[in-house]
Amino acid sequence: MSSVDTVVDVPGTRWGDGLVVVLGAASCLAAGSFVADFGPSRVYVANLALHMVISAGLAQRRRRVVASYVAVYAGLAGLSLLVLTSPVSLGVSPILLAAPISLYAISRHGPTPRWGVLALLLALVGSFGSPAARPPTPTAGPSVFVVSTMVLIHVLILVAVYLVAAERRRT
Repeated sequence: MSSVDTVVDVPGTRWGDGLVVVLGAASCLAAGSFVADFGPSRVYVANLALHMVISAGLAQRRRRVVASYVAVYAGLAGLSLLVLTSPVSLGVSPILLAAPISLYAISRHGPTPRWGVLALLLALVGSFGSPAARPPTPTAGPSVFVVSTMVLIHVLILVAVYLVAAERRRT
């Protein structure tokens, strides 16, 4: 078993872990409401499945840090593509808060500090494709100023989270 696959039992606060589980469950319920309200179309079922993958990854962020990070970011990338290509509006989900949570976990508790740097770079690139900062469309959508502001907010939050986690990292 390599250091990447190692199971780590990172001590945590019970209220913080519970809050993350509630965030994941609430997001899954919201995604599931699309299926309940509009029927089991491929878009709504895929949306629910991606929310479940991200939530499951978040729940494991203290035991399997790297696997959790990979699951969360793969799920977020899939969700971004789904929102971008969906013929219906899926809105902005609170599950997007998984990005900074997962970045913090891998930056603070990852096998080496390089994992945190890699995660930060991937998160910064992902900020440009975030469903919360979709590019404007010719017919409707947010202005370029709004999109630029949202991307800047994403970048500032991610850099701040990384810096806090790197400062608290146990080496």
